[in-house]
Amino acid sequence: TVTPDWYDADAWTGSSAAGLATTYTCQDWTSASSTLSGQAGEWDFNYLLNTDVDSCSYTLAVPCFQTPP
Repeated sequence: TVTPDWYDADAWTGSSAAGLATTYTCQDWTSASSTLSGQAGEWDFNYLLNTDVDSCSYTLAVPCFQTPP
């Protein structure tokens, strides 16, 4: 098996399981401090909104989505 370079194949989301914005955003995605936390989802199991809070020092994927105008 190939293991992705990012931690446990999680992705930063900043969203709760309900899809709502949270305050866990690593200071608006500007900090890699181990004392701060960011909301992440399980990218490896296709459960992006199955969220957990991870240390901002982790290297996680950043998903990008296009929404219709």
